[in-house]
Amino acid sequence: MAKQRRANGEGGVARRKDGFWMARYTVQTPSGRKRKVLYAKSQAEARRKLTEAIAERDKGLVYDSGGITVEEYLGRWLEDSVRSSVKVTTHASYERVARLDVSPTLGSTKLGALTPSHLQTLYRAKLEHGLAPKSVKHIHTTLHRALKQAVSHPGSHVAGCGQGQPPGGALRPRCHDRHASG
Repeated sequence: MAKQRRANGEGGVARRKDGFWMARYTVQTPSGRKRKVLYAKSQAEARRKLTEAIAERDKGLVYDSGGITVEEYLGRWLEDSVRSSVKVTTHASYERVARLDVSPTLGSTKLGALTPSHLQTLYRAKLEHGLAPKSVKHIHTTLHRALKQAVSHPGSHVAGCGQGQPPGGALRPRCHDRHASG
């Protein structure tokens, strides 16, 4: 019986000359399709990694950050998503936060490498430099909105960055939370 070919987009597994196994699949990026390669010690492990990667890709959880930094992403986000969806003053406020508060500290960080601890460090530094807690909360809100879109956008993956906690300890429960507990 002849070996069946995989359909386009399903990826493949092959053995390398050095004895390792590699799994290849493609992802859609803003600049076009890109081939990704995963390595494993056994064929079963390579197939498992390929299955997981394709499942994540199909859920929209693959982000080829390539070399995009936080500063570049925020610039794109402000121009492509925010400008047409908010008031001019709101856009100006988000732009000011990105330019003055986020970019000097996190601007050169690769978007794919950004973690909640980066955000906590930013918030702590802003508080230590005398920024009011409400201002730091505004930084958090702006970043949360931008990174939430990065995570939810098809073809994107940012490592849990929307999970950073805003400054000031415990937050006041939201309206729907108060009604649910009472």
